[in-house]
Amino acid sequence: MKKNILVLLTILLPIALVSQSKVDQIGDIGIYGGMGLNNYSTSFQSLPNFPCCSPNYKSGDGLGMNFGFLANYNIDKDLQVGLKIGYSDLSALISQTENEIIRNAQNEPTNGLIRHDLDVQLPSVVFEPTVSMAIIENLKGFLGLGFNYLLSVDISQKETLEKPKNMTFENGRTVRNEKSGTLDNISTILPLVSLGASYDLPLDNNNDMFLSPTVSYTHRFGNVVPEVEWTVSTLNLGVQLKYSLKEKPEIKKPEPIKPVEPEIIVPIATSAIAADFQVKLNEEYSSDTIFVKYDKDLKFEAILGYVFFEENESTIPPRYDLINEQEAKEFKTDKLNFENSLSGYHNILNILGQRFQKFPEVKINLVGCNSDFESEQGNKTLSMNRAENVRDYFVQTWNLSPERFTITARNLPETPSKTDNEYGRAENRRVEIVPQDWTIFKPQLMSDTTSSTDKNLEVTMLPKVDSKLPITNWEIEIFNNEGVAKTFAGKGTPPSSLEWNPLDDLGELPTEENPLSFKLNLRDSLGTEKSFAGEILTNEKNSSEMSFVQKFVNDAKTEKYNLILFGYNITQLPPVAEVTLNLVKERITDKSQIVSIEGYSDMIGDEDYNVTLSYDRALAVAKALEVSTDKAIGRGKVKNEIYDNKLPEGRFYSRSVIVTLKGNK
Repeated sequence: MKKNILVLLTILLPIALVSQSKVDQIGDIGIYGGMGLNNYSTSFQSLPNFPCCSPNYKSGDGLGMNFGFLANYNIDKDLQVGLKIGYSDLSALISQTENEIIRNAQNEPTNGLIRHDLDVQLPSVVFEPTVSMAIIENLKGFLGLGFNYLLSVDISQKETLEKPKNMTFENGRTVRNEKSGTLDNISTILPLVSLGASYDLPLDNNNDMFLSPTVSYTHRFGNVVPEVEWTVSTLNLGVQLKYSLKEKPEIKKPEPIKPVEPEIIVPIATSAIAADFQVKLNEEYSSDTIFVKYDKDLKFEAILGYVFFEENESTIPPRYDLINEQEAKEFKTDKLNFENSLSGYHNILNILGQRFQKFPEVKINLVGCNSDFESEQGNKTLSMNRAENVRDYFVQTWNLSPERFTITARNLPETPSKTDNEYGRAENRRVEIVPQDWTIFKPQLMSDTTSSTDKNLEVTMLPKVDSKLPITNWEIEIFNNEGVAKTFAGKGTPPSSLEWNPLDDLGELPTEENPLSFKLNLRDSLGTEKSFAGEILTNEKNSSEMSFVQKFVNDAKTEKYNLILFGYNITQLPPVAEVTLNLVKERITDKSQIVSIEGYSDMIGDEDYNVTLSYDRALAVAKALEVSTDKAIGRGKVKNEIYDNKLPEGRFYSRSVIVTLKGNK
């Protein structure tokens, strides 16, 4: 292959060196990009290290991007030689179906359809010398000879049972033989030949820039894997953006004729500018020390390990925040929007997925449930599908081993809500996530930190100017480490006093590390310009920079613990509540820190009963914490509707007890 390229260059380069007389356009350079329809011609049953039951893979296709750089040199007005170097994605999907007799649970034969998929990721670098010839004006045909350098061959393999829909493989799933990996023994270089055409559309009147739609067909020789029949060809559609390189004709400029000007005698004006430029803080700040106060509230929300489903549906509802595998690698709980408990809850699968990664030894039981009403009555298959979809999300997005999960399918949950109304039935349509170790359900921290300073902080600038000639323009520039942070400007003499609030304008105070400096620029009627540095005035020092030493004052913290989650009409503490109770006990250094223990209920039912029910829940928590029951308060329904009670998760979060602590100063 390398010998072929050298032969081609040996032929093309001498042609390129031919005299370019009569050609004012040397050539062009540019970039290209487009999409390619990749086609695989294959004939194999399996690949090395990827065992498969497929009868034979015959073909595959897929789309891939291509982009890169190009350069062309004009031999004459109709002939060009060029070179393209870039990236080419040769990926495609190889798929083959197979009819097979399958036996059901009663050992009865039935016709089955199995689809075998090989998802191939095939990135490459392309090196392609070209020869182009004009067909008609602006339309060119081109021939390319080069090669693709394969960077890697990544394979994702699986077999899917398409029919019948109500059956699974021996593993209990409709998918088997899943495997991903990289092929080791590949053909690094695939020689290619391309044939195509392009049409140049000028983008300006000087024909300096061209946009050129292109179409081409590329055939590659040789197999992707040695001794495996597998070739690649591509139909490309794209566009080129080219800049024309032209010879600049040498133009001799005539020597200018110097006019004879009469001598004019004018009086000479002299310029002298003097100024005193001072900067100071307003009177109440006599030093350079500014105090910044930080208030921090801590709030812990318990984990609700339920995923709720729509009626007769097994797909995870769109209100849950589902992400892909790459986003999972960048997922951080401190970046989530915790406006309320539900905004955090809707990331429950991601929060738990990340925690399950950190504790790989913990097993998880997924309990699929249904409402056992009308179309869902006795439908344990629906319950199973719901639990499997939750498991598949953990496996595919969070890369958890499927062996860590067990699945239980039942009708109503072990602790069901009422079944005689839609609210209760919606709560029963769920998958319960039950870890082997409840400490994984440690409450999620949501904190809110605010800072405050004196908003009336002002800087006063005092420019005093003394000039023999009138001042035509003035400018005050304020600098920080990043450059000019603020500018004031005007015509004539500057005002005797200017006030400025850096906090309002810049959003932050100057610091010792990022001070402010000031400069006054003046220009008089003769065009003379002069600058003066500002002198910073405080009671402690005079300097050319203004900086503040920020001292931080932390006020007392408030800590809130949301102890959910009580089932419908239940006051007994659930097992997961013990995790939160232990956390509260660790945080209490003095039981007088407990401000309140408030019980709440959802919007369902009689209000008087709900107040009693919520008080009993608060009382159970007070006894568990071994504190005075006087702290227990029954609030009943959530008056301000913090949680959306139209959603089942909102009603569960409403059935809570919130413990409020006062932190140490």
